[in-house]
Amino acid sequence: LHRDITISSLTSQPTVVDGVLKFIDSPLVRAVQFGRTIVLDEGDKAPLEVISIIKSLIEDGEMVLGDGRRIVRDKSSYPSIDPEKLIEIHPNFRIMVLANRPNFPFQGNDFFRECGDIFSSHYVDNPLGEHELTMLKAYAPNVSDEILMKLIDCFADLRVLVSDGVLQYPYSTRELVAIAKHLEEYPDDGVVCAIQNVLAFDMFNDVTLNHLRVVFQKHGLPLDVHHSYQIKLAESKMLEIKSENPEISLLMDYGDDHDISIDNYEYKYSKLKDPTTIKGVTDDTNKENNRVSYFSEHKYSIPFKSDP
Repeated sequence: LHRDITISSLTSQPTVVDGVLKFIDSPLVRAVQFGRTIVLDEGDKAPLEVISIIKSLIEDGEMVLGDGRRIVRDKSSYPSIDPEKLIEIHPNFRIMVLANRPNFPFQGNDFFRECGDIFSSHYVDNPLGEHELTMLKAYAPNVSDEILMKLIDCFADLRVLVSDGVLQYPYSTRELVAIAKHLEEYPDDGVVCAIQNVLAFDMFNDVTLNHLRVVFQKHGLPLDVHHSYQIKLAESKMLEIKSENPEISLLMDYGDDHDISIDNYEYKYSKLKDPTTIKGVTDDTNKENNRVSYFSEHKYSIPFKSDP
């Protein structure tokens, strides 16, 4: 459905048969007649008069077509009307309507207010992370799970900002799928180009761009690097475990890819020749990506409040 749809276009469909323009029954009328299930998308975009006709069909079981025929629930209830002019609703007929919530940014009608009482309404939320990953893999099987999970985490944070009122546009799975499909179709473009291609309109709003930049950089995906600028990254190395006792002692090296929560740790400091040990330090911190804005051999850093 769309803003320009009319009652006539809802019930009839123009087509060319043997060079002659004819009007045939719409998918809605054929579904009613032959007992099919029809799905109407963007129900909130249709004008209210069209929504009223759909409501009449479902609630009252009746609809008058433009050529004089009438959709009815039971032909026997209309003995005075020519049976050829009546279309009886098939008992297997089902209708599903998909609609967005009212108000910004969809600006459609309040479909639930108009027809919510005659439908069995279900709210469809964004899928959870693991289910969203499964769906994205169907669109982009050759894109790595690591990249897809970073994108999923970014969009999860964006939806939180929408819920908190910081952002207005509800970034949905639609944009996430578009990025994944771009990476699958054009792998040489890279993640940055795919993100910029989908979110290009938001780049003109400085406030929105700042929030997007913070969220994507948090997960190691820059927005401000041109897609033709490529960097050869150094080899990643795992943390070397120095002790297996309950008080964990770790030797932190450049290139680690782990979140750390430790009470007793050992690390290298660039200005010290020998490893320095700090005991009994408890600190809540976040891993920071050091390669999202500029080239650096330093991949991650984990800031602590205590100085060596």
